[in-house]
Amino acid sequence: MSRCETCQVDLPEGPDALEVHESGKKHIRAHDDLEKSVALSERSVFLRNRAKHSLNIEELKNHFNQLGKVTRVIWKADTPDHAIFEFEEASTAKEALEMKHIELNQETVSILPRRIEFSVSSTLDAAAPDFDTIFTKASSMTSFVSQLDLCINEVQMKQKDVQERNEICERIENELAKYFANCKVQLFGSSITNLGITSSDMDATVCFQALSDSAPNLVALRDKYTMLTADLHTFRNRRLSPEEIHRLSSADRCRFVCKILNEIRKEVGWVSGQKPVLDARCPIVRFVVNRKILVDLSVDNELGYSKSAYLRDLLLHDASGKLRQLLLGFRIWALSAGLFEPPQSQHKGQFNAYMLYLMAIYFLQNEGLLPRFEHSATSRYAADWRIDYKIGAFNLENQDLVHLFQRLFAFWVQFDVSNVVSLHTTPTSVTEYKSKAHADFKYGHLNLEDPIEKAHNVCQNLSQKMFSKMRSHMMLGLASLKKNKNSFVALCTQMRPESRLTNEEEVKADAKCQIELGNKSLQEFSEELLTIFEEVLQMQKDTNPTAKRVRLEEEGNHEYLSLGRFALPNQLWIGRRAVKKQLARAQHLSGLKLEKEVSRMLLNKKQASDATSVLIVNVALHLINEKFVIGFSREEGNSNDLTDMAHFLQVLLPTLLADPNVEEKMEE
Repeated sequence: MSRCETCQVDLPEGPDALEVHESGKKHIRAHDDLEKSVALSERSVFLRNRAKHSLNIEELKNHFNQLGKVTRVIWKADTPDHAIFEFEEASTAKEALEMKHIELNQETVSILPRRIEFSVSSTLDAAAPDFDTIFTKASSMTSFVSQLDLCINEVQMKQKDVQERNEICERIENELAKYFANCKVQLFGSSITNLGITSSDMDATVCFQALSDSAPNLVALRDKYTMLTADLHTFRNRRLSPEEIHRLSSADRCRFVCKILNEIRKEVGWVSGQKPVLDARCPIVRFVVNRKILVDLSVDNELGYSKSAYLRDLLLHDASGKLRQLLLGFRIWALSAGLFEPPQSQHKGQFNAYMLYLMAIYFLQNEGLLPRFEHSATSRYAADWRIDYKIGAFNLENQDLVHLFQRLFAFWVQFDVSNVVSLHTTPTSVTEYKSKAHADFKYGHLNLEDPIEKAHNVCQNLSQKMFSKMRSHMMLGLASLKKNKNSFVALCTQMRPESRLTNEEEVKADAKCQIELGNKSLQEFSEELLTIFEEVLQMQKDTNPTAKRVRLEEEGNHEYLSLGRFALPNQLWIGRRAVKKQLARAQHLSGLKLEKEVSRMLLNKKQASDATSVLIVNVALHLINEKFVIGFSREEGNSNDLTDMAHFLQVLLPTLLADPNVEEKMEE
């Protein structure tokens, strides 16, 4: 995987990935900004009074003007002992640096290079929770609930963190108030729901409220061109009104706020890396505060605030505290399972916290433990969506958390993805939902309607592979809880056997095949293998939650994954060659699409002749010394059929899975 250091992003695999990226508008703009930053640093110097006394700016300016024209001085009253001088020419700065220091009023002022931190991504790598340490500490507790509470306490956002974020909102509001009349910066997201963790970003919105109910003087209002091109200091003399801001589009509001933040950055030392993110569902300005907190600032985002407020109020209505335990426990489990990490070579497709919370709430609603989402008697609107709600009475006091997690996992393992998830109603088929859904609703592998913004499918970008990964880990969790119901740690980290295999010959099975596929992980290979089982061989998996479940184990050079019990109703490995040649010539198919079509035609013929043979097998997947071994243990059926099926896979899999486009074809 290549990386663009200018944009500070990893690029998808492929020979032309870097070239395509570098030809993009964002990279070109970032490259230009980087060159400007380098040029600015080369014609600037950093001055520091060694005695820590306040610098005499006028004397320094007179001194340096003898070398060349000083175009700008950056000096702040709260740090009076140092300043930045910018010159018209880089040669002047170079000459000043060669002096190393000057003596003024019997004090020594050091002359140092100016360092400018360039960041196009505004990305801050917040420290992820150290789950190995947390789970080790939690293992000393004796009950599921005590382990869960300890894990939550280790990762949750503390009250001092929330207080710090409120103070940041106040500081941002005070700075913006120098340019805008009647603006308010408000926290939302995890900072107000009581569901935040230490690595959570800070979501905030700046709201511009009308100064009065009287109609504004349209003649006096400044237009878009004036606001986006004028010298920003002019707005400090006559601040911008909400009516003027509302004349801009959502994207232009973010652009303008970003320009203001850039001016603020020059005056204060706690804002950095600001940039507008205009391709987000809700345009935002992203920046870093105090070099440690990543802020996503939206404009007039009352809709986003209402979504967070609904989660907050739902938790406030739960006197037992078990809803918060379930939601945060679900998030901790998902984080430890890697469900928040995008698939390799992709930058999206993973879960986020809001998805998980709505999935858990939907499960509880279907269990009759939470009320459906309802609007209140008084209507309120934001961005044309009704944002008022009321929360009915509910009581989780008598619910056992272990059973809740078991039922939650079983519910989503068995969930029919052909249904649409809505917190307003019971499950509805996609076909039925389309007849009454909002026209802008975008369908995905999992369709989860936002309870307030009904045109938004919260899971529209969730990949099928990531959803399958969640289900696999849920089955792992069910197997772990079956062994040890008193351990939340066991739910997140699977039990490990004492003995390990050291080579592929030690795998015990009635039939097996071996494959080498380079850098694929066991989880990635298992997901692709399950797709081939289902699409090519029409293998039917036992999905009974009480049956033996997937189990993942790992140690040294051996990883083991039990895929479960499968039924093969037909001999779809027989007679493929002639059909494949016919299809390849007639329809120009290849890869997985060709194999699926061959199986479909063979299945039609076998159904017509009623010639079937049944196999029932347990399948285990091993990764030993970078080799994959698939082991089949026969429960029912002919041993020759099992051998033939394993031989068919031995020939098919290396060719099919070596195709670089196989992941895309599987998604289709």
